[in-house]
Amino acid sequence: MYSVRIAQDELTTGGICYMAEHPELLACQGSGKTIAEAQADLDEARQGYLASLREDCLPIPAPFCQREGTQGAALSVLLALDGCRGRLMPWQAD
Repeated sequence: MYSVRIAQDELTTGGICYMAEHPELLACQGSGKTIAEAQADLDEARQGYLASLREDCLPIPAPFCQREGTQGAALSVLLALDGCRGRLMPWQAD
């Protein structure tokens, strides 16, 4: 399981959106009007990203929690930003 970083951002129109990324996968990002939409967009981006690496016979980056020396460290903890209160809270997958 790849780690997920989600941040709230402000649009030029003043609205709010969410940006999601897998830090292990360079430039693999998703966005949406809600955290759930950003996560779904990121899931789709990850699938395409990994398929592209496979097609080009390139190495697939391991999730942080599976990299040598981490021994299952809590690097795979998923966090979401609660924009109303500015605090971090555990990510709840659907």
